[in-house]
Amino acid sequence: MSKKTKLEYNIELVETLPKSKRERVVAYDSIIKTMEDKLKGYYKVSIPNKKAATVYIGLMKRIKDKKNIFKLHMVNKELYVEKL
Repeated sequence: MSKKTKLEYNIELVETLPKSKRERVVAYDSIIKTMEDKLKGYYKVSIPNKKAATVYIGLMKRIKDKKNIFKLHMVNKELYVEKL
């Protein structure tokens, strides 16, 4: 027969959430800021050591409110940004 053991735990009130050990990538924000200054046209975008699909998703999440300014295209596993 097994004995039931008491589960021990602690609950603490905290003021704010601690910062993540891993820094957020702000490269996508800087890409968008740089693209805002560019003339209308198509631009190939890449980040070293990152797949184009990963960059595509990161940019797509950040341009939700700027869809009338930018359009993203994936062609042959490469990312292109169209400045409208």
